[in-house]
Amino acid sequence: MAFLLVSTVLAVLAARARAQSTVTATVTVDPTVSVVVVTIPAVNTLPVAVATSAPPATTTSAPAATTTVAPATTVQVVTTQAVVSTTMARITAPAPTTTTAAVAATSQAGTAGTTLFSENFENLNGQLTSNNWQITTSGTGAQASLVTSNGNSFMRLSVPSGANAFLVPNSFAPAGNSFFGRLSVTVDAYPTTPDFAHWIHVQFTGTGNPTMVRPVGGQFIPASATGGAAAGNYWGVGADGGATGDWTNWRTTAPAASATATCVEFQVNSADNSIQVWLNGVLKPELSVNQTYHGGNAVDFILPTVNTIQFGWWLFQVC
Repeated sequence: MAFLLVSTVLAVLAARARAQSTVTATVTVDPTVSVVVVTIPAVNTLPVAVATSAPPATTTSAPAATTTVAPATTVQVVTTQAVVSTTMARITAPAPTTTTAAVAATSQAGTAGTTLFSENFENLNGQLTSNNWQITTSGTGAQASLVTSNGNSFMRLSVPSGANAFLVPNSFAPAGNSFFGRLSVTVDAYPTTPDFAHWIHVQFTGTGNPTMVRPVGGQFIPASATGGAAAGNYWGVGADGGATGDWTNWRTTAPAASATATCVEFQVNSADNSIQVWLNGVLKPELSVNQTYHGGNAVDFILPTVNTIQFGWWLFQVC
């Protein structure tokens, strides 16, 4: 049974442009048991982003130059399990107004939007419980715990393949059905079997249609299907359960690296049912999807009216 460790710093912002974030994580790996533990620094290393008021412009053909995020800098040998370490979760409203280029250029400026949800795990009195969110697990062996290391508290989710574990805010209603999110993720070893193994870190659902939207996820793609690129795990926006079917818009230009902290940002815009993605501060236009351009059935991709968002880990196949 394969185990993965996911370490995340979460920020979901409805109404904010991107802000510079430098995240340094400590990753621990024990080759004898194949488990990783990742420690993320205190919440104040993830600055508040910019509040704006109108949806961004359509994705351009080239990625915008912007700030980068420092990867994990310390690797130590310790344990092995599927773990999600989270030091922060924030949701704000209303929706962004700046264009894609402006968002990148002004990533360190601006004012705060309305916070819908925030958690830094520092004031939980040693218990992974809160009146503001819940931990959900499904499948055999999924576990959640609150861990303190180097003076910082974080959430750890241990998740075998086929199971899932998520942090779910009790209330989520982004203004205008548009929002921006950020998370820093470290996974000890993304799956290498079976072919097309599918995993996600973020999923949201709502009313109006049954689509489960997955703005942050990806797949293991065998070399026979990459068009000349190496076999590997690649990021991709996806969805399931709605008219467009089950799909992931992965691209070989967006590889997912194991045991490396990656800052993933996503922006959801209800005006054209679009999702944009940044990796380590760089816009990845090839990952963008919208109402008429996506990876599913030849019908329009329509966002549900979002009322639930989940952060964590789910590898759908049992490896």
